[in-house]
Amino acid sequence: MLVVSPDGEARSLVVDQDARIFLGALQAGQTLPLGGRPGRSQYLHVMTGEVRLDDGRAGAVHLQRGDAVAGFDAAPHLTLHGAGAAELLLFDLAAVARSGA
Repeated sequence: MLVVSPDGEARSLVVDQDARIFLGALQAGQTLPLGGRPGRSQYLHVMTGEVRLDDGRAGAVHLQRGDAVAGFDAAPHLTLHGAGAAELLLFDLAAVARSGA
């Protein structure tokens, strides 16, 4: 569910930034595909519970309450798997330039 956006889409709170914040929940056994968009960054925060983030290649990362992961640009084939009841925040932001330093 969209809770924050720059334009109040879907009755969300308005923020004067190129950002959207989504609130979601997963139950054990549920899956949620995640896919970034070119020029965007995503930041996933696990508020409660546990999930598994699978990229379909290198294996899965287990995340639990308080854990977070960031993704840059389009990251296809990401899937969240509910390992139990979990509440999540997903931040969708304009991509930030990264330096090699």
